[in-house]
Amino acid sequence: MTSPTENQIHEFLAHLTVERNLSPRTVESYARDLRQFSAWLDEQALGLKSIERTHLRNYLGSRRDAGLSARSSARALSALRSFFRFLLQTEVLTADPTANLKSPSLWRTVPHALTTDEIDALLAAPDTSTILGIRDRAMVETLYATGLRVSELVGLTLDRVRLDPGFVRVLGKGRKERLVPLGDGAVSRLEKYFDSSRPELNRNHRPEVFLNHRGGLAAIPTPWGVPVKMTVPGSSVELPLKNEMISGISKRITIISPTISLFPSPCRKITGPAP
Repeated sequence: MTSPTENQIHEFLAHLTVERNLSPRTVESYARDLRQFSAWLDEQALGLKSIERTHLRNYLGSRRDAGLSARSSARALSALRSFFRFLLQTEVLTADPTANLKSPSLWRTVPHALTTDEIDALLAAPDTSTILGIRDRAMVETLYATGLRVSELVGLTLDRVRLDPGFVRVLGKGRKERLVPLGDGAVSRLEKYFDSSRPELNRNHRPEVFLNHRGGLAAIPTPWGVPVKMTVPGSSVELPLKNEMISGISKRITIISPTISLFPSPCRKITGPAP
């Protein structure tokens, strides 16, 4: 039998999915944070209507003591704020216990940008004598030229790519669509991938651009083995790691797309065009 708290969480998640149209990954993040909070409420024998600001401070303090980072604590508090505002709007509660509750302080870290030589080494790492290497080179060139999130790249479909005049239509967070220009290097690598590699991989006639060796949805390629963080407007995503490293690149690095976006962006442009 589910508790009243779990029922309210279920209704809130449905609200996020149906009315706010958030992505499944975002909804799952909310769900994970709220289920942890629900478990803590059960341990404390507390109900939603008895929650006060002091309880929330105690909860966040317990999470910090368990090793939760300041960034993760801030995310958990953000989920709680949204949840309690929903309860206020739906008249389950008459007061918001998260009001005036401060978020944990976050340190700002300075990204370690790649040099031009390191970018060249990264882009040249895939073995383009193989079918998957041609695909990998097209993927990393597209990431570098556009600054797409990794989830946006692997979810990119054929109908959203226009090699002439050279742009992609991206469906991003909140189902918002934007146009992102491709550089000449990315267009060239995509053309080669479409001509010589993708036809060999397209066993299942999927609509996504990038496919794996079984004809399914491709994962982000990591043959270069570098711990990479792609920084794009409003978001950072980390690529998986491999043991082998490209000579001269062993640090955690940040790639900032050199492409000038059609929309305002906080990212700075790296000197020089994408190869």
